[in-house]
Amino acid sequence: MEVIHFFDKHYKLLFGAIIGIIVFCIGAIIVVPIVRENSKPTILEIAVAPTTAKIELNGTEYHNGTHRVEPGEYNIKITKDGFEPREAKIIVPKHRQTTFVTYILNKEESYPYFERSAADLEVLRRVNAEDDSALREFLNQYDKKIKIKELLPINATYNLNEGIKGAANYLVEVFITDGSTNPECHHAFCLRVIGDRKKDNRKAHVKEMLKINGYNYEDYEVIYD
Repeated sequence: MEVIHFFDKHYKLLFGAIIGIIVFCIGAIIVVPIVRENSKPTILEIAVAPTTAKIELNGTEYHNGTHRVEPGEYNIKITKDGFEPREAKIIVPKHRQTTFVTYILNKEESYPYFERSAADLEVLRRVNAEDDSALREFLNQYDKKIKIKELLPINATYNLNEGIKGAANYLVEVFITDGSTNPECHHAFCLRVIGDRKKDNRKAHVKEMLKINGYNYEDYEVIYD
């Protein structure tokens, strides 16, 4: 009988230990994610075009980027000289990352203003354009223009004095470029033309070259090397 009690006693201890481990594991599965979730910082990501605009949240100035903030409601005001101002309200919940993406329009140039900056264009692409037909159309037209990248460089040889005996040919090359590679380019991208003749002579040939390939010279900023 004592042997039976001995095993019975240890059986109960073992059973209790197993139950304890199970309870601990279930608690860890439930509690740890809750603790982890509630320990996350409250983050607000701001992305505004133009990136040089002044951004104020409840009167405090911020900039594009990711910020640790207190949860709650924020009044956002976006301003820049020559642009239509915009105000909005957002609610930033606890322990979450909230993203605020928007833009303001240039009073004179409207959407084409943004073609000058690759950073601005990147922000515009993040805006939900489902209910913004004007922005959607602008981005569609812009994408149509930059498809010329698939053709570049375009190389063509033209006879400068066609019909004149012994006239020399010269090469016109069209390349993509931007302000990071050529300070003369003021837009997000430009067409860079290389040739050994005067700009006026090459311009007519480049116009024709783009036209043949389905593009309009006037849609681009063209610089000549």
